[in-house]
Amino acid sequence: MASQREIKELGATQRQLTALREALQENQSWTGLPATDAPDQRRDPVPNELAAAAARTPAPPPSKSADLEAIGGFLKSWAEAWSSRNTVTYLGHYSKDFLPQGGISQATWRRQRQKRLVKPTFIEIEITDLRVEATGKTSARATFNQSYRSNVFFDQVMKILDVQWENGAWRILRERSQSG
Repeated sequence: MASQREIKELGATQRQLTALREALQENQSWTGLPATDAPDQRRDPVPNELAAAAARTPAPPPSKSADLEAIGGFLKSWAEAWSSRNTVTYLGHYSKDFLPQGGISQATWRRQRQKRLVKPTFIEIEITDLRVEATGKTSARATFNQSYRSNVFFDQVMKILDVQWENGAWRILRERSQSG
């Protein structure tokens, strides 16, 4: 049986893992220590074992009641990354198992997306009429109207995204567009 001290240490480690996972998802740094102005008082904030455990321990999927709000926020973040032409963040919204429309390889699709994000001088994305339905315990389908506008192109389509919970976050698995 575990001692009280071991239980407290385990609880602290779990809180540290959660904080680290959240910081990594938000692309933020995390020290695990209170801020200090004295650099000589700092120590290695995240032992290698803790960082490795955080990488191996994905966060559980959100509860069913949080699905719609979480996916709406995820899509807002995706559209903002696209609008800001931030290719790294934009492509980070896609699953490692993403299947591009049209049968092209994921590598080819990623190269195309990178070129298309940097070519215009501005991009505006608007999402309206969002509908989300659960398709499994860790997957959902989002259907919405998307307006895309840039200095070189304008488009309005109905977009269907299949998303899945992957490594502690929603990721796009499939994306389809239908002309309206």
